[in-house]
Amino acid sequence: MGLKTFAVEVDLMPKSGYAKEESASGRVTTLMTFKELNPHTQTIFVPNIYVEQLKLLNSNMPTPRTINISYAQPAKGTSSIVETQVFTFAQVARLTIREIGQDIVSLFENMER
Repeated sequence: MGLKTFAVEVDLMPKSGYAKEESASGRVTTLMTFKELNPHTQTIFVPNIYVEQLKLLNSNMPTPRTINISYAQPAKGTSSIVETQVFTFAQVARLTIREIGQDIVSLFENMER
């Protein structure tokens, strides 16, 4: 089907989701598989700390991305755009960061609380 594994979500699912078959001794890690529906080249700007990890992931992409180091800081007065999905049954929250603004650190601190 052209799917490839690109991510791991450690301890994503609760043990209770596997009670019937008794196949889990604790939270369960999942593999995330993807397929590009509209392959096209892209340039990704990332902080230097993530460059090596993204190069490794990028090496398996059907359509490789150009990875550049981002030295820019968010512009003054900008706000982050973060979408939150809460999956109560799994005791999981998924955050999708659409834009990073000057408030990103305080935003995450508030979300953790």
